[in-house]
Amino acid sequence: MLASGVKKGARHMARLATLRKGDWDQFDRLLNGSDLTAEEVLKLLEHPDVLDDMLKAMRKHATFRTDLDDHNPFALTASELLTRLRLANKEEGWGLGEEVFDRLAKTAPEQPKGRLAFLSLRIRLGKGQEGVANTFEAHAERIEKEFGESAFYRWEHLRSDKDRLRLLAGNDTHKSVVEWVTIDLGANRKRKSIEAVRGKLSLADEGLAFAWLHPEYVKAIDYDENPGFFLAGYELNVPEHDGRSWYGVPCVYRNTNAGGVFLDAGRYGFDYREFLVPSLGSDVL
Repeated sequence: MLASGVKKGARHMARLATLRKGDWDQFDRLLNGSDLTAEEVLKLLEHPDVLDDMLKAMRKHATFRTDLDDHNPFALTASELLTRLRLANKEEGWGLGEEVFDRLAKTAPEQPKGRLAFLSLRIRLGKGQEGVANTFEAHAERIEKEFGESAFYRWEHLRSDKDRLRLLAGNDTHKSVVEWVTIDLGANRKRKSIEAVRGKLSLADEGLAFAWLHPEYVKAIDYDENPGFFLAGYELNVPEHDGRSWYGVPCVYRNTNAGGVFLDAGRYGFDYREFLVPSLGSDVL
């Protein structure tokens, strides 16, 4: 809990005297290896106010700005998301009526807070197993159109047949709906395996919709600040490849060399630390 009178993000830093000798030695090597000259050090001693100006400039750098910790550079407004949905609806022929857009415009929630927290949409077309397959294919086609055929790859075994793909929550939970969701893309970064953290809030088709609604994030996937992600709300069955039934988990990632977007899969018993296993916000059930 923050101390009384201290605002979140305010600087409350330790003094230089608390640095360990090893840190001082490393800092000394850093200074000696820099372009800073002896003459400039003497000037700083003569004009200490210059050091204050240097510190102010340094603290404007993103590395030192505590106010950026929760800033999501890829977040989109509800209005922009509806614009992208409207375009997809027109180009894909999904048949969503104007009443859908009116309802969404009136019920848009606030932006969630967090570096990898997103406002997004759940778009499900049809019910039951047929709906699961139709929704998966509709989003996969939209992703391909968004990124271009030459920049899109889908694993040949990632299929939506009833004996290949199902919802972790059960296909009977799949209903036709278009509604707001919040996504915590950075959830579950520390884990023993996908299986250890997957559950009813794990992304399924919501992650596919996210990929074409937020292509800016997908194009920025670097497996460091912006990892690829699993759709752990799906179960994939590729026994001829995995050696066991329903062991696969679809994922979305980017080829950092070629730049294309990949719909692929991993195995739920592994951790894949360079990927995320995101979840829906707790307000989405």
